[in-house]
Amino acid sequence: MPDIRRATPEDAQILAELNQPVLTWHAEAYPDLFRDDTGIPDFTTYFKETIADDAMTVFLTGKTPVGYVHCEVTETPGSVFQHPRRRMTIHAIAVDPEYRGQGHGQALMASALEHAAAHDCNDIILTSWARNEGAHAFFRTMGFGVDRLTFRRSERTPLA
Repeated sequence: MPDIRRATPEDAQILAELNQPVLTWHAEAYPDLFRDDTGIPDFTTYFKETIADDAMTVFLTGKTPVGYVHCEVTETPGSVFQHPRRRMTIHAIAVDPEYRGQGHGQALMASALEHAAAHDCNDIILTSWARNEGAHAFFRTMGFGVDRLTFRRSERTPLA
């Protein structure tokens, strides 16, 4: 099992570097939505701020990190429509393409699931873009299933 540890602010640079293939994939698959000009310094700042937020948790895998999972536990009050719940959202999971298929993604997801259990979460959610079929297969092997579908109709190019 790969080594897993919680990220610290000093890990922001490596997280930004690990995020680069994710950013590239999104910008290529959905150029009308995702930027391709965001650089490592921008994401380093983003991850420093994310790690500093007590609601956010980022785990890293590997002695020299080769992947991460970014998750958040939130509480939703009840309403006339839904029961109250504590939920964990997995905002992102990424493994360096050279290290995929070696158990890093499974280890990261297991850490996120343990984190959810430790916080007594009712459910765990994540979203994935329709074209990311490789990720969908991985999520299914980890026990996730489709819960809700989002439909989108693009009317124009992005605002500047």
